[in-house]
Amino acid sequence: MTVAGIPTVGELADLIKSYDYQVGQMRQAYADASPTWVQKDAAGYEAFTNDWQPANDAYDNARSNAQQVVNITPSLAMNITPAGPDGAVYHALSDTFKPFQDLYGRLTDFTGKPVDFSQNPQPTAPDVDISALQGTTKVLQGVGVPNSLLGMKPNPAGNPIVNAVKPYLVGAAVFAGVVALYKILR
Repeated sequence: MTVAGIPTVGELADLIKSYDYQVGQMRQAYADASPTWVQKDAAGYEAFTNDWQPANDAYDNARSNAQQVVNITPSLAMNITPAGPDGAVYHALSDTFKPFQDLYGRLTDFTGKPVDFSQNPQPTAPDVDISALQGTTKVLQGVGVPNSLLGMKPNPAGNPIVNAVKPYLVGAAVFAGVVALYKILR
């Protein structure tokens, strides 16, 4: 999902798809509930709408900025290109979604039923960090490091050497993968 802990543009594209779906479902639920809500609880409806509109505007703005980053990134680089410095574009979009959590609760309190998110798009971007770890594991297996030291089998009971060495081997494998990835990206 990330490259050295920073979300990629591929993940940003996945996040846009997921949030677009969720916000779209909430917008539809809001539109469906509005006529009844106005009649039953005009003050509650007005309070909700006063929070709803700024949340939508902020989301649309952050989404537009995020989509620009996706649009300018070559498809071959989507899963290795950070989504802005330190993932800033990804985090900005994620932050604008936070008010929708409260709005969702208020909307479902009024309607008495949850919004249907059953068709929420699932992530498609590969997890580069996990791939590096898996590749490093294969290399270590290829040079004869036992699976038990790589955490692939339970440790032999009562073997303090295996228990002491395992975290260092896994850490070294992750570090080697990150170093290799850094050299590739430079």
